[in-house]
Amino acid sequence: MEERFNSNGHPVHSPGRSYGEDEMDLFKYFFLVWGGLAIASVSAWITHVVVCIQTEQWFFLIAGAIAFPIAIVHGVGIWFGAW
Repeated sequence: MEERFNSNGHPVHSPGRSYGEDEMDLFKYFFLVWGGLAIASVSAWITHVVVCIQTEQWFFLIAGAIAFPIAIVHGVGIWFGAW
């Protein structure tokens, strides 16, 4: 099958063709970034839960359970020594 190019010299993808290397790299980076953020968020939430239990901050623990961004910010703050 002959590959076709547009006026800019980029290959023209016809329907049914697999993605090229550039598209696959974009998918890899997309999932790497969002996967990393998800893992960091869950880790920060766990840090929040553990610290709140250890310091007996029950209302803060409940607040972080209801509104998870509070827990994530608190967990990241603990990592960097803000709290």
